[in-house]
Amino acid sequence: MNTFKKLALGLAVTGLVVAQASATVAYNFSAATGNQIGGQFSLGDVFTVNSSISVDQLGVIGGSASASSDVAIYSINLSGNTITSSSQVALKTGITSGSASANGDLQSITPVVLAAGTYLIVANNMGASGVSDYNPVYDTANGPNFPDSTGVNHVTTASSPNITFSALGFFASSGSLPANVNGFTADTFWTGGGPRYGAGNFDFAPVPEIGVFGTASAGLLGLIYVGRCGLRKRKVA
Repeated sequence: MNTFKKLALGLAVTGLVVAQASATVAYNFSAATGNQIGGQFSLGDVFTVNSSISVDQLGVIGGSASASSDVAIYSINLSGNTITSSSQVALKTGITSGSASANGDLQSITPVVLAAGTYLIVANNMGASGVSDYNPVYDTANGPNFPDSTGVNHVTTASSPNITFSALGFFASSGSLPANVNGFTADTFWTGGGPRYGAGNFDFAPVPEIGVFGTASAGLLGLIYVGRCGLRKRKVA
C-alpha cells in the first residue's frame, strides 16, 4: 500500500508541475505604453482560440488601488466588424493594483475551457477617474491620444499556436460588464496587429487532446500494476 501511495503522490506532483509549467500569460506590455485619456470605457480585444485552452486567471493592465475593474471573456460571433451574438464564459470582479509595465494583476478563477472559436476579453471602468487605460498604439513620448509615430504596438503576445490576437477591438461607454457584448462598437483605428487595447488579460494552458489523456491513463495503470506486483512479491517472500 505504501508503494501505491508513493506512486499516486508522485504522479499527482508531476501532473501539477507540468500544468504550472505550461501556463502562459496572453500578453505583456512594455514600459513605453502610454496612458490614453477619456473614459470610462469597457474595452475588448478579439482573439481566436485555434485549439482548446484552459483559462485559470483573469487580470487587468493598469489597475488602481482607488478603483477596480471587472474582467470577462465572451464567446462571440462576428459578421465583418459587427458582433452578432455573444455569451459570457468567464468573469472576475473587483480587480485592482494592476501594472502598466507587466502582465497586470492576474487573479485566479475556476478554470474554464475555451474550445476553438472567436472570443473577446473585456475590462470595464477603464480611463478617466477609473482604472488606467493603456493603449498599445499610444506612446508617452508623443503624449496622450496621439498615435505612436513609429507604428509600434507595445505588446508582446504569447508565443503559442493555441491563440491568435486580432487588431480589431471593441468598446462601450459602460460602467459594468453586460451579459453580452452585442452592442459594443468596433474600433478599427489600429491595423498593425493585435491586441488593440491594454485592458483585460488572462493566463491559459493548452488542453491535452483525447489521445494524450489516453496515453497518460495507460501509463498510470501500468505504474499501478508495477507497484501492486512489487507489493505482492514482498508479501510472498
